Amino acid sequence: MNQKVKDQEERTEETRLCYLCGKLLCPPTNVDHVPMQQLWTPEIRKLHSPNLVTIKVHKSCNQLYQLDEEYFVASIMPFSKGTYAGESHYRKLAVEVASKLKAPLKIRILREFDFRPSELHLPKGKVAKRFDSIRFNRVLWKIVRGLHFLHFHEVLPHDLTIYHDISIDEPPEHFKIAMSQPDFVEHGSYPGVFAYRFAEFGRPNRVHYWAMLFLDRVIAMVWFHHPNCECGICIASKSNCQRA
Repeated sequence: MNQKVKDQEERTEETRLCYLCGKLLCPPTNVDHVPMQQLWTPEIRKLHSPNLVTIKVHKSCNQLYQLDEEYFVASIMPFSKGTYAGESHYRKLAVEVASKLKAPLKIRILREFDFRPSELHLPKGKVAKRFDSIRFNRVLWKIVRGLHFLHFHEVLPHDLTIYHDISIDEPPEHFKIAMSQPDFVEHGSYPGVFAYRFAEFGRPNRVHYWAMLFLDRVIAMVWFHHPNCECGICIASKSNCQRA
């Protein structure tokens, strides 16, 4: 990793703007972990003392995402079995189940597994997993917005049109194409828990493509046209909004 970027990632990002709402910071404030601190179990934080990425934000803005972030981590954790970070999460889960901590959330996640989705017979050993797409995508976009702010000091709109994909086994073709680009390099100091890549493709389109690896197993991809994109679709969309 570039040392300048590494130094930047290992301190709290001080700024005059809250990247979550785009407004000037004013008390009360706190720091937001990008991505959420829950990805690192207390066991891993104690063993490795990771200096996690934080950005100063409005406390009220940060609190709006807390429950959704807990859901996000709980929903991807079942896919991490066998990884270093995943096994730590499973040990944490065993303790929480025994003490009945966060039982409603765990019941919610269990109900998202379906052995016969729409009465289909899945291959032996396979099970379908549903996601609350609104909550999941909201957190996914928050992470991208935070990382984008960290690298470019630019606030992305919370309601920007985005596209996304999730992969557990075989990455999709668009990810493989992105991986072939020379500037699509890896970032993140803790690849066993979280790593990410990003690049901007083409002008005037200015398509930003982000790929994130969670718990060494789940790949989440997000791409979007930059707000200043000058492609025909974006110009037409802006014109329609102005007329409305």
